[in-house]
Amino acid sequence: MPTKKQLDDAKKAWAALDHARLDAMSDEDITAAAAADPDCYLPTDEELARFKLVHAPKRDRKHKHAAE
Repeated sequence: MPTKKQLDDAKKAWAALDHARLDAMSDEDITAAAAADPDCYLPTDEELARFKLVHAPKRDRKHKHAAE
């Protein structure tokens, strides 16, 4: 569970992000930037194939109540 400080830091980073620049980037540009960042780990296609979709509990509860 993230702490309040981590959440505040994440919100500040999101606000400081140049969203227009990011929106203008292609998927290839974004992948190249991530690959050039030594702190960014890009999973292989094999690793991605092993990932399992996990639903957030809050979202599941909302959908459950909406269906009732």
